[in-house]
Amino acid sequence: MGILPLMFYFFIICTLYFTIFFSLIYVETFDLFFKDKPAKKEKGISILIPAYNEGRNVEESIKSILASNYSKNKIEIIAINDGSTDNTLKILKKWQKKYPKIIKIINQKNQGKAVALNNALKIAKNEFIGVVDADSYLDKNALKMIMGVFENYPNTDAVTSNIQLKKRNTFLEKMQDVEYTSILWVRKLLEFIGAIYVTPGPLSVYKASVLKKIGGFDEKNITEDIEIGWRLLSKGYNVRISLKAIVYTSAPKNFKKWWKQRVRWSAGGYQTLLKYKKSLFKQKEYGIVSKFVFPFFALSFFTSLLGFAIVIYRFIIEGIPRIYYSIIARFAQPPSVIEYVEIPNSFTFFGILLFIASIIYTTISLLSLKNKKYFNLHKGGVFILLITLTFYLALFPIILIQGIIRVNKGEWKW
Repeated sequence: MGILPLMFYFFIICTLYFTIFFSLIYVETFDLFFKDKPAKKEKGISILIPAYNEGRNVEESIKSILASNYSKNKIEIIAINDGSTDNTLKILKKWQKKYPKIIKIINQKNQGKAVALNNALKIAKNEFIGVVDADSYLDKNALKMIMGVFENYPNTDAVTSNIQLKKRNTFLEKMQDVEYTSILWVRKLLEFIGAIYVTPGPLSVYKASVLKKIGGFDEKNITEDIEIGWRLLSKGYNVRISLKAIVYTSAPKNFKKWWKQRVRWSAGGYQTLLKYKKSLFKQKEYGIVSKFVFPFFALSFFTSLLGFAIVIYRFIIEGIPRIYYSIIARFAQPPSVIEYVEIPNSFTFFGILLFIASIIYTTISLLSLKNKKYFNLHKGGVFILLITLTFYLALFPIILIQGIIRVNKGEWKW
């Protein structure tokens, strides 16, 4: 058996293993998904809102926090203007004038989100620290629900939320909606094995003492929400998620912005992987990061690239010659050097199997987290699902490659 069959079977085994792994966790835990209860006792939260040229969004973000059913005297909002060139600072000052006892402003040169958060962390006065992106909007119950997790699970150190798209009008937004839901589903499943490795920016809350103890956010990583998640887990802290703590975020409306965002995510994930590469051989020191998070993350990266490489290789070695002979030589058969008997058959069989599994997998996440009548309520839902699982996801290996190249060249920094 040559190297190509071995690579192909490795790809299949890894993909099927994680599909079955998460499916089994779901079967055991699906009745616990929405068991969260709201906080009975309100504790102080300092909510940090980093903003760079967010004049269109930050006002609505602040309004959503103030409209929360969480007592205003328990909320401190620290808005950080990260060198904006639009009217962001003007809007922040307007709201500070209305709520001088609640809203504080930090005005800094453009240094990036992590620096902005760390500067705000220095002056935050409350027991809990919330991070809210300037283009995200809290449901009125979000803070109550997220703080309820801390109250009901005292050993919790950070809690993230149920991220939903604010708008699902365009086809691109609808595909992102499917993607977000699948990610959310996996994130909830990871909670049950203590392995949530990202605390996303739209809404996450931390114990202030823990966040300060581990040194705040990594100012060199372009996805500080991924890195801080890994760091929390590596130091033995517990991260949970509340599916009842809903926050709405804006999604890229055009392909160019979507591509840039996804490349940044991939680059930041790769940066984090490099930073924690030594954890693979230090299980006692890094805990769940060493035992599961790093291997899972690394294999996800590797299998994505491997699957892409196999498809490209087979197209070049077999697809192009077949097309050539079918056009030029019509009924002539390709040379024997490119006749693979085992690989095309197994590739086709397992390819179909994986596609069916991905449809089932994603459908379960949509029906579990959205609505049991999702495909009746969502016009064109089946078609959107199929396109997302084919053409949309097919772009991710290319995105990952670009992210890796840019990090290795040192081209991407805050």
